[in-house]
Amino acid sequence: MSDVDRTIEAVWKIESTRLIAAIARVTRDIGIAEELAQDAMVAALERWPEEGIPENPAAWLMTAAKRRAIDSLRRGQMLVQKHEEIARELQIQQRKLGEAMDRALDQVIDDDVLRHLYSVPSGASCGRMRGAYFARNRRTDYGGDRACLPCARENNGTADISRQENSLGGSCAF
Repeated sequence: MSDVDRTIEAVWKIESTRLIAAIARVTRDIGIAEELAQDAMVAALERWPEEGIPENPAAWLMTAAKRRAIDSLRRGQMLVQKHEEIARELQIQQRKLGEAMDRALDQVIDDDVLRHLYSVPSGASCGRMRGAYFARNRRTDYGGDRACLPCARENNGTADISRQENSLGGSCAF
């Protein structure tokens, strides 16, 4: 073991409790204080063999640990700010996505309902059914030139029976 290693070990044994206590006052967390003190010790192990032992090794360790504590606090504050910024952006994106989903669902529902209403195989283009749907939803009947399947069968298989109107305004003779 070299003189530098013995000096570092002696300084650590004497000053580690004071060092940790001083850093804990700054950070208000004993666990973080211990980590920062150990980081300062590692820095001393890296630098002192090359640069030599400082005149006041305890003060050097304290300065190194406090600088690391300040860096850690700044990093923590920056992290909180970044998280808040990300949270705001996510809220904006979620609001926009929600609005877009509402619009898309309204459009999809309208398209699906209309597709169902005017489809021949389902019989949904029957004037009675179409009229009931539009009366219930307070919409106007769009009419149409296709009939429900029973109506088409009654008219020799043709779906165009628009000349026949029922009481609801649809083109169904059913």
